[in-house]
Amino acid sequence: MESKLKILIAEDESIIAMDLKVTLRKMGYEVTSVVNNALSAIQKAEQDKPDVILMDIMLGGSLDGIEAAKIISHKHATPIIYITALKDEKTMTRACLPDPYLYLMKPFIANDLKLAIETLLHTGTVG
Repeated sequence: MESKLKILIAEDESIIAMDLKVTLRKMGYEVTSVVNNALSAIQKAEQDKPDVILMDIMLGGSLDGIEAAKIISHKHATPIIYITALKDEKTMTRACLPDPYLYLMKPFIANDLKLAIETLLHTGTVG
């Protein structure tokens, strides 16, 4: 039996987080955790060992999603998909990580999310 792809969601807007969780489960993925701040994302990435992390850039708390992603990427080669409404060059430059990572611009539809995950799958960086 093939195991489900494990995804960690780091999103501080609870409605978006729950919608992501439901959508990912309908797509056949396992959601390991849903967190709303960067420190929890770092902790859960260590505990859950997800295959992919969906990381909102603008997380509440002392660290943002970019800082959390950089800390996680330093320890693990977990692919990260940034989910953000920010498109400015400064944010995009700051968000650069070692591969693999992608951006998913808000608002997005379920097919955009599926395509982003499948892109990581087909590049051989996940699974």
